[in-house]
Amino acid sequence: MVLYGLAIAYAGAVMAGKADSISVFSKAMKRTITCTIVTPTPKNGDTTPLAVMYLLHGYGGSHNSWLTQVPELTKLANDFQTIFVCPD
Repeated sequence: MVLYGLAIAYAGAVMAGKADSISVFSKAMKRTITCTIVTPTPKNGDTTPLAVMYLLHGYGGSHNSWLTQVPELTKLANDFQTIFVCPD
């Protein structure tokens, strides 16, 4: 039974996307903006364009608020083949 649980946990880890932070200079704001980008795991040979959803944190949050409050965001990115952008 324990082995079965480990197999499910491992399969879930394989099927999750990944999250990275990037910094982009904004000419309009005259400063560098940090963003968290959550991308799905690429499917073999699939060249279909991916949807992009911007998740705004609201007052008092930061670029990693969504990932902290919704840790399954990497799995959702993979399930729906969607890129999530969380700007600061």
